[in-house]
Amino acid sequence: MAITRDIVVIGAGIGGLTFALAALQSGHRVRVYEQAAQITMIGGGISIAPNSMQVLMRLALKPALDAVACWPRHGVIRDGLTGAAVATTDFSGFAARFGAPYMQVHRADLNEVLLAACRALSPEVLQLGRQAAVFQESGDEASVQFTDGSEERGDLVVGADGVKSRLRTSLFGERPAQFTSVVAWRGTVDLEALPPESRIPDSNVWTRPDRQIVQHPVCSGRVMHVSGLASEQEWVEESWTARSTLAGALAVFTGFSPVVQAILEHVPPDKWFKYALHDRAPLPTWTRGRAVLLGDAAWRSERYAQSITRPRFGGVFVSGAGTSQRASRDGSASRR
Repeated sequence: MAITRDIVVIGAGIGGLTFALAALQSGHRVRVYEQAAQITMIGGGISIAPNSMQVLMRLALKPALDAVACWPRHGVIRDGLTGAAVATTDFSGFAARFGAPYMQVHRADLNEVLLAACRALSPEVLQLGRQAAVFQESGDEASVQFTDGSEERGDLVVGADGVKSRLRTSLFGERPAQFTSVVAWRGTVDLEALPPESRIPDSNVWTRPDRQIVQHPVCSGRVMHVSGLASEQEWVEESWTARSTLAGALAVFTGFSPVVQAILEHVPPDKWFKYALHDRAPLPTWTRGRAVLLGDAAWRSERYAQSITRPRFGGVFVSGAGTSQRASRDGSASRR
């Protein structure tokens, strides 16, 4: 017999909302707490491989995603200087081969789809402006204290509050991040603002020594996402929202094909962001008592390019959908 649990989720990003939706669809009571005062159009394009897309399809999100996502037919790795194709992957047969298509979507659009699906099941599921501070456990109940002095209780607390997770710190102490010497830039620009030769369909990776640029359409093809990675950089701030400038990006990404260079040059000044990639030693466990971490709060940060644009849904979905079955009799979270 399934057990209905009262679950507190910290963080309304992709991981937190995916877990929340899976748990709600499985009949649990879920409350999500987000430190931001409002949900805004933050982030850029992300790529969803078929294994992750299968999770979103099992959550019945495909119709909503059809309205906002892009479904590239090809992925091309190009010589950054000449633009010549070095390797091409045909995505068009992925649905037949793997059971789901390859999708590219703006992070904010995916978040909006997830949140709408959660609210359809529980209209008051999300509370904004609530930053978690301390996790506590007593007997058969867990609690989270927030920085405003309030407290919320439940059977299980899920920490999905990102790479700077306060819940992780409360559970395992401070775990300093190490700068990888790789810095990423990202921006978005309306497709119609680009010259015709730069309105490139599908997904493209432009490579040069120690640098690469990724570009692909998002927002149903109305917007071009562009991001770049460069190694041996000195800037170290670990943030998704730190601003950058066109001049700063162009100073690093010189010597690329004029086709992709034009995309960089047309990104509006207020659409440039910059962030340093960090790494952390892996945690010995993702759970402690009635608390479990997921997403960037739990998993070791990755050094490489594609990891910053490909969310990992499998474990999140299994955790959310199977909470009742995997919770042990003493209430502790299972790591299976």
